[in-house]
Amino acid sequence: YTRWTRSFEAWAIVVIQACGSLEQARGLLGLDWSSVNAIMARAVERGLARRSWEDLRYVGLDEKSFLKGQSYVMILSELERGIVLEVSPGKDTVAARSVLACIPPGARSTIAAASCDLSAAIIKAIAELLPGAVLVHDKYHLSALLSRAVDEVRRQEAKVLAEKGDQTLKGTRYQWL
Repeated sequence: YTRWTRSFEAWAIVVIQACGSLEQARGLLGLDWSSVNAIMARAVERGLARRSWEDLRYVGLDEKSFLKGQSYVMILSELERGIVLEVSPGKDTVAARSVLACIPPGARSTIAAASCDLSAAIIKAIAELLPGAVLVHDKYHLSALLSRAVDEVRRQEAKVLAEKGDQTLKGTRYQWL
């Protein structure tokens, strides 16, 4: 049972997404906290009911921190449509397995590639549950590794040159990075 029409709830979700905070959205909608939470919960239920496993080809797994401290969730996304398929608490192999397990076994075989960062926990879960998928690492983490390697080589070379009295590489860190 709900006090609002689906049309109003859909509009309320648009308002919630557009606002900087739930408090701001709550004020604009003229609703109390429990009403806003109920509308969001029903929107999630409707979204999960519409979730389709057909033609699933590219997925992404990533952990995101939220709140204060070390609170994480594992997120499974469908990359072509840019939608979240599943969320699970944690950032370990158990959390990665949990989100991947929501994909029906028949649909797992259609997944061509899975994207993730360099997390060993995620890589392990993908290898176990999506053995036919090509593992693709995201550009951000690969470029960070490359930058670190270039800087390490620059430091070593600068040290060797400095011992010979050559200061050519001194102060060039940001030119290399």
